Amino acid sequence: MSDDDAEKMFPLLQSDQLNAEDKMQYMAMVYKSAYTRNMLHEIDYLHKNAQKVQAEGIPLDTPMYFFISEGSDVDAPGWREILTDYVLNNKTGKYKHLDCGHYLHHYQAELITNEASAFIKGLL
Repeated sequence: MSDDDAEKMFPLLQSDQLNAEDKMQYMAMVYKSAYTRNMLHEIDYLHKNAQKVQAEGIPLDTPMYFFISEGSDVDAPGWREILTDYVLNNKTGKYKHLDCGHYLHHYQAELITNEASAFIKGLL
């Protein structure tokens, strides 16, 4: 993977939040965890698992909180609408639209932490 490709895929590398050494360690962790046998196995079953979920329906009683990016860096028309509609069919479903890219955990980490914690506490 070229440096340009890595920066497109992992926006944190474009930020000033990591120094050069941290960026190298970040990429080492990506390579170590992203291309494991389990990860590749999961990719092999992605389509089959999606069909199973579609056939069995939305688990209406499973609490879900979706943090949904604005979708500009995702090649999927209707990104927000599809995810929003999905979670709204859930009895305890909740969502929050965030005006940032797909790697929203890099852009909105504190907000996601606070919102997720409050959501979980509300379930107890």
